[in-house]
Amino acid sequence: MCDRVKRYADILLDAKNIILHGAPGTGKSYLARQIAAYIISDGKTQREEELSERQCRQMEFVQFHPSYDYTDFVEGLRPKVNADGSMGFELRDGIFKRFVSKVKKRPTPEEFVDDIQYREVEGVNFDAWCGNQIQAQGNMATSTLNRLQLLNLLENGRDITDYTACMRFFGVRQCGPEYTHYSDLWRAYQECENRYVFIIDEINRGEISKILGELFFSIDPGYRGRRGEIATQYASLHKDPEEKFYIPENVYIIGTMNDIDRSVDNFDFAMRRRFRFLKLRANDCPDMLNEIRDESKREEAIRRMESLNHAIAEVEELNENYQIGASYFLKLQTLDFEQLWDDYLEPLLEEYIRGVADEATVMKQLRQAYESKGGTNESVQNPG
Repeated sequence: MCDRVKRYADILLDAKNIILHGAPGTGKSYLARQIAAYIISDGKTQREEELSERQCRQMEFVQFHPSYDYTDFVEGLRPKVNADGSMGFELRDGIFKRFVSKVKKRPTPEEFVDDIQYREVEGVNFDAWCGNQIQAQGNMATSTLNRLQLLNLLENGRDITDYTACMRFFGVRQCGPEYTHYSDLWRAYQECENRYVFIIDEINRGEISKILGELFFSIDPGYRGRRGEIATQYASLHKDPEEKFYIPENVYIIGTMNDIDRSVDNFDFAMRRRFRFLKLRANDCPDMLNEIRDESKREEAIRRMESLNHAIAEVEELNENYQIGASYFLKLQTLDFEQLWDDYLEPLLEEYIRGVADEATVMKQLRQAYESKGGTNESVQNPG
């Protein structure tokens, strides 16, 4: 488990809303999904593919763009074909309102039990169900639990605070480790809270005030829950015009944005106050490159990336916001180093240094740094 992911997850749990920002390709979206998986699984995994089907529905991903608006995000009128073939309009929820509508404080007993293999309770791990049986494996003892008995225990209103209360509930006198495990799971269920994560990629590319509208208020971490409830723009069209909308306490929002994107300057100052900004640098997500299975190629990619980024930082008109992130080098799974340079890195760098004195010389020095594979580089200086 990566300590970096845990650190960011702890920050998100405290702040409610964060924005990961940095140079292009630094793994912001990649890290956002890792953080979401970690929070949803209660620290069990950071890999989205290891989440259960139900847990995957506790995460949503959307990308903002200049045409995105309130009707896409919250609610709005959409065209429909009536039964007689005529055209009309109907009120439909946007992606964020639909996501919030399925939020529950905690799972049902069935959901808790079905996902039991994703949990660790009191140092005990639980294997996946085989029929109605599950194996509980702890440092001190192992036992076999029965699914129907566990459901009965969780659905019952009694307090099962320890193994003796559990034995009385089942009407048995002979003590066994399974009753400790049953009672541990009962306590875990009482404390269990669903967590939901909504990821907004390229959050700065949308016109925030147009997309969020009155949600500016309820998205504030200090106004989560019913104290932040608001009437939406289309409240008069609801079945209940008095219906209010709010963002539950257990909904967490991650935004991502590129620091060199021109639209960063348009990001609303009121919105900035509602998010905690966390900067990602080009070398902050090196584990992304683990997807390159060829170890020697992966190590060479790291050396070339570090060398090139050192040279970029030496260009007077550039800074670390223009460095190349690891996601660009993932293309080496299908390309060689020369193809990566010719088709991706060189065109990007040409845009970066457009207007810099003696562009050709600067580009030559950047290419030399890329091809040096991590050797000592002379500083890249602008002639004159």
